[in-house]
Amino acid sequence: MRYVGLQDQAVCWISNNPIELCVEVPPELSEVTDEDLITNYIYRDGVWINKLLKPVRQNLKIAMIARYGINCGIATYTKYLCDAMRPLVQEIMIFSERSDCISSDDKVDNVCRCWEGQSNFIELLNAVAEYAPDVVYVQHEYGCFNNAVTWNLLIGHLSANWRTIVVLHSVYEHQSKLIFEAPCQEVIVHSKSAKTLLQSREVDHCRIHYIPHGCLAEQKQKIKFSMLGSDHVIFQYGFGFEYKGWEKAIEIIRALKDEYDDLVYIGIFNISKYSEKFNEDYYNILMTKIKQSGLAKHFVLLKGFRSDPILASYLSQAHIALFPYWNHPEWLVHGASGAVRMALACDIPTIVGDVPFFSEFKGHIPVCDTIEEYCNVICKIFNDPDFKEQIIEQTKLFVQERNWDRIAEWYLSCQPNEDFTAL
Repeated sequence: MRYVGLQDQAVCWISNNPIELCVEVPPELSEVTDEDLITNYIYRDGVWINKLLKPVRQNLKIAMIARYGINCGIATYTKYLCDAMRPLVQEIMIFSERSDCISSDDKVDNVCRCWEGQSNFIELLNAVAEYAPDVVYVQHEYGCFNNAVTWNLLIGHLSANWRTIVVLHSVYEHQSKLIFEAPCQEVIVHSKSAKTLLQSREVDHCRIHYIPHGCLAEQKQKIKFSMLGSDHVIFQYGFGFEYKGWEKAIEIIRALKDEYDDLVYIGIFNISKYSEKFNEDYYNILMTKIKQSGLAKHFVLLKGFRSDPILASYLSQAHIALFPYWNHPEWLVHGASGAVRMALACDIPTIVGDVPFFSEFKGHIPVCDTIEEYCNVICKIFNDPDFKEQIIEQTKLFVQERNWDRIAEWYLSCQPNEDFTAL
């Protein structure tokens, strides 16, 4: 006979001799090796559970650890994902951070707010244990989890008790990020290049699944009477960081303003609460540059967050959505863009920069690098209705392939013993 010692439901030692407070391994597990027992089994409420066995989907209890109900891309992603997954499983409970600015109905969405900051996740771990899920998903972004010590503690304890899948929304080309990837036993990434990067950096201890970021169904607003006032409006929105290409946008408009007298660029320049001083200072620098370049009648940045309905209104009436990201040396990241996806859902011709973050868009929408390339594509969209329509049709196919119902199915198709690749 074998006997085991337990810590937080996980096997921490095995002996052939009974010791105080040990648990006897039943005969039906006699073929299970010691290594397999320690790695893949837990003992919960008198029952031995193999973490690798896939429960029947309709009986699945899912724990989703993520920001939720606040102005945050991860919160929005989690909302769409959980709404699509709920009809497919028994139950989803969202374990989220406390916040003073919550827009969700936590009772309806089954939200447990049980952590704040990153100093201590004991309350979160206890809440998950009380819920007793079959699978735990953790939505990771460095704006949410950037303390490596507490991250290792959290993922280590979660993985010891439940099948835990970490969704790495951003994979950076920085060796320093390896200590965030190291505790993960199973991950989901949003681009094939992110998976390739992890493998090239010898992250070979865990399963790496590829599931693209989901896309909304058509969001274009029905505008009965548009009073936009110009036939050549370019729109951009995002956080106020250099890599977003705000300065490149200024150069693009400077190059095109003589071609189109009514050309106007409107940018929503969001301020991050984690980089408020930098964003504020950068905003002032850009506004000064706009004035000094004589572009005041062609270019403006509106500072601060705007809601999705407001963004959709701009995207439904503007003529081009522009995301001229560039390869900033401190922002070489592989992932996927929720902002671009919202533009695509509004049926507006969309142009993006040639960066790893946008690699999935190649062959679907225009991808540019130089100012000349941007200007040529913009002029062609303005001047050639057939080219504009071609972009919109390709966009619709991209969106349909990645609708949220398919994303939910792909999440539930991931197996712990083999890599899953969607598309």
